[in-house]
Amino acid sequence: VAQASKKIDAAKAMGLFLESNSNARDVRLAYASMLIELKQLDKARHEFEHLLRDKPDDASTIYTLGALAMDANQYKVAEKYFLTYLAKIEGNPAEERDPTSAFVNLAQIALEHKNNQAAMDWLAKVEPYDGKNTVWLNVQIRRAQLLALDGKLPEARQFLRDVKANNETEQVQLIQAETQLLRGARQAQEAMSVMENAIKLFPNNADLLY
Repeated sequence: VAQASKKIDAAKAMGLFLESNSNARDVRLAYASMLIELKQLDKARHEFEHLLRDKPDDASTIYTLGALAMDANQYKVAEKYFLTYLAKIEGNPAEERDPTSAFVNLAQIALEHKNNQAAMDWLAKVEPYDGKNTVWLNVQIRRAQLLALDGKLPEARQFLRDVKANNETEQVQLIQAETQLLRGARQAQEAMSVMENAIKLFPNNADLLY
């Protein structure tokens, strides 16, 4: 409680400072970020919009405004910001920004619009990074789930089996995802069969045994 009170007091102080120092961009950025921490999202959006007017090409500000719009369920607004963000970073490769979060958010927006194919197309753009991108693996599982939702369970299962796992943990995640698809399709016996075969491969894996 004391920590939250200090943040509120700090935010008020920065707000007052900005009233007479409107060009203090670093202070405004800190203020806007603190407003997000305090869940004062409308105020935060207002401040980030101010930051964007001052610097229209700032990719971080554009992305943040997209995320704030997502939180407010303003999906068309969010989509516009994320598409602009992707265009900005594509046009400036020197920034070396990762587009993954924007792809995932655009996929979620497509799902909100009941467009599974568009969601799958966005997720397909997510690339692995030296086999260490854990988000990438989760995205592949999500792609399989969308295939299953479209009534393509065999294709979804094969998709998961074609994903290259880098270690036992990832392999188990893929197996668990496949069994969840089967259970969702009310194919409990087949799900059990997949698990039993997996346990033969990894007899000491606690997650599979559970």
